[in-house]
Amino acid sequence: MDLAKKGWKRKSWPKRSPDLTRQDGETLLKVASDSSYRDWLILKLIMQSGFKTGEVVGSEDKRMGSKVEGIRLRDIGEDFIWVQRLETPRDVEPELIRELRKFSFKRQPGDLVFDLSPSAVRKYTKEYARKARIKDWPYVTLIR
Repeated sequence: MDLAKKGWKRKSWPKRSPDLTRQDGETLLKVASDSSYRDWLILKLIMQSGFKTGEVVGSEDKRMGSKVEGIRLRDIGEDFIWVQRLETPRDVEPELIRELRKFSFKRQPGDLVFDLSPSAVRKYTKEYARKARIKDWPYVTLIR
């Protein structure tokens, strides 16, 4: 049976996130830094230090009943950030650590550094990719 003759359309899979070049990444960070210090820090942690979005801002999967803790001030060491999900430290450049401490200086040790959802990070990332004129910007995602 030919489904095309009956008017059925084959569902297309969502387009894969484009591979960002080093130049694309630098441009994306520049656009973010011009707009928001907070967003620049989040993108820098994801892009240069290898964090997953949920590890930075936290996430919750209500269907599965699982929760990933975001970065709390107490998780930040001199040259590392403790990743709650993995129960292990991840090396981070000391300059970025200083920037994080500067950003969160008014917070208490148990407070989250970033009060933002992963979906908001995806939204801002797409907006910055559009402003940076990255090819296929609607499909840019930093979720790993």
